[in-house]
This record gives sequence, C-alpha cells and structure tokens, in this order.
Amino acid sequence: MARLEEFEALCRVVEQKSFSRAAESLAISQPAVSLQIKSLEEEYGVKLLHRDGFEVQPTEVGRAIYDYARQIVDLYAQSRQMARELNGRV
Repeated sequence: MARLEEFEALCRVVEQKSFSRAAESLAISQPAVSLQIKSLEEEYGVKLLHRDGFEVQPTEVGRAIYDYARQIVDLYAQSRQMARELNGRV
C-alpha cells in the first residue's frame, strides 16, 4: 500500500524534475527518493517517470497519478492545519 511519503516524493520529483533536488527539499537522500518512487511504480505496476538525462518527466500514467498524489498531500496538510486550529479553540 502506498504511503504519504511516497506520494510526497513523487510530487517533489515531478515538480522539481530531479531526484536530487527533490531529495534535498525533503531533507532525505537521493537513494531514499528513488526507493520511494520504485515502491510506487511496483504498487501501480507501471513506470511513473521518464528518467532522461538530467531531467525527469512523468509518463502519461505518472502525470495522472501525480494529480491524485498532489491532492492527497494537500488534503493531508489541510487536515493537520484544521486539527491544530480546532485544538487551539478547545
């Protein structure tokens, strides 16, 4: 089952077009990002990214999964913010 961290890694790689820049922004190693992407690709049974030279681009399926991943990551962040706000009112 896919984990939030894997969706976050996919979003960062797609947005930054680089495994190393994604890793830096997530404060983890580049091999860790690669393993998270590999885990997602195994989960879905498809390649999510084209690794072409120095730039990374999503495949057609990768772009569709990215759109869902971005929503999942954003909804998680929103839910945490809402919980903090409600906790502050108690």
